[in-house]
Amino acid sequence: MAWLGRLRFVVIAAIVALCAVSIFNAFRDLSPQMLLAAFDAIPLEIVAAALVLMVINYALFCVMEWLALQDANATLSPRRVVISGCISEALSLAAGLGPVSGAGVRMGLFHRWGLKVETAVVTAISTTVIALSGGILLVGIGFALAPDIVADAYGLPKDVVRIGGLALLGVIASLVLLAGSRRRSASLKGVAFSIPGARGVLLRLAVGALDWVITAHVLFVLLVGAIAFSGPGFLSVFATAHFAGMVAGTPAGIGVFDGIMLHIGHGDLSPANVIVALVLYRVIANALPALIALGPFIVLSRVPRGTAAVTPATPTPAPPETPPPS
Repeated sequence: MAWLGRLRFVVIAAIVALCAVSIFNAFRDLSPQMLLAAFDAIPLEIVAAALVLMVINYALFCVMEWLALQDANATLSPRRVVISGCISEALSLAAGLGPVSGAGVRMGLFHRWGLKVETAVVTAISTTVIALSGGILLVGIGFALAPDIVADAYGLPKDVVRIGGLALLGVIASLVLLAGSRRRSASLKGVAFSIPGARGVLLRLAVGALDWVITAHVLFVLLVGAIAFSGPGFLSVFATAHFAGMVAGTPAGIGVFDGIMLHIGHGDLSPANVIVALVLYRVIANALPALIALGPFIVLSRVPRGTAAVTPATPTPAPPETPPPS
């Protein structure tokens, strides 16, 4: 419908405009010396801790990949699950539009390993659903348990925030109950996939939520503990800022997520500290993994010449010889 398209445009324009104002205000009174001082204030131990957290997060991505392959009714060796999970997540997180970019990356890998295109699409969609559902769960918990923090961060009424959080948790609980006790097979336009039961849904929610918790703490430790709020409040603010970036459609939410976090961190840190933390977060969480994954992806997605399966032609039997006339 045309009005939905116009509404989406207005929402995106408003989000981008507010984030642009936040970024402009943050940079207005900054100098290079202030940024260098903020960078020097972050100990190397903190940067090392953020890198370790990101490595743990990629191990979790491999678990998500394994669960998604189950949903796609496909199996891979553990080594290939690790390769697919790490490379596809690194490149899709950097490019944005997870289901599309993730499916494209997996198509190159799965083609080499003899899996169908449909398997790559279902796997990409499943990993995205696992991640988004975990983020929504954290938003609901944060809104319900820490409405003051979220209300102050976004300028919303506290009661509205708490009701919104309880509503999200109610929707998630309803979906778990509707999942039933057993895994079910389904198909859509000829593509077969599996729908997990309640236990499988709970496992995916836990894995998805843990993914957000670890990613959020990569930024949290880089803020050197100087931000006033933590726990559910910080996690829900972090997740909603990322969701706003997804709505805007920028790669990895660049600009939108950063503008929101700059606005939120103003009361506790100087803009220079927040900017430096965000830059390091982008390098550790997006740029560095994508650069590491790009080379192996190019090598692995190329099918070597002469390896394509060729079906031998079935020999045509020769017609029986006609005896010469006597």
